[in-house]
Amino acid sequence: VSHNLFSSHDVERFLHMANENVEALRLATFLQLTIPGAPGIYYGDEVAVGGGRDPLNRAAFPWERVDEGHDLTELITSLTSLRRHHPALRQGRFREADRFDEGFAFTRELDDQRILVALNNSTRPLDYDVPDGATVLFGEAPLPPMTGLVAQLVEA
Repeated sequence: VSHNLFSSHDVERFLHMANENVEALRLATFLQLTIPGAPGIYYGDEVAVGGGRDPLNRAAFPWERVDEGHDLTELITSLTSLRRHHPALRQGRFREADRFDEGFAFTRELDDQRILVALNNSTRPLDYDVPDGATVLFGEAPLPPMTGLVAQLVEA
């Protein structure tokens, strides 16, 4: 199992490398929590802490951002809850489901559980047809810019 880590004390933080683009960090975190592997969230990524080379990547944790609430924290909380309740997101086989302009979709399958994950990597909404009978667990269709959705598919 791979360890999926974007930021650490050894490298510049993801947000710094993405030119402070929080939407890119949000979408990357969404992907990190839905692809195979063990996600590792480096302290501060959940509240959009930037930082270049050492020692800037080791900045103190900004507790005031937690008190204010942060949508990245909410994203991580929601998706880690989905991972806990849907084993296919932790251990399921990865299969490509669809490719489209500025996005793609894949499934995670384990036993009789099939989870669909779709990502919109563009700056405009994307009409994505969730299969009939699927239950959207996270996100919405059409997909807003730089977001993803997770849906549970009916048994095949």
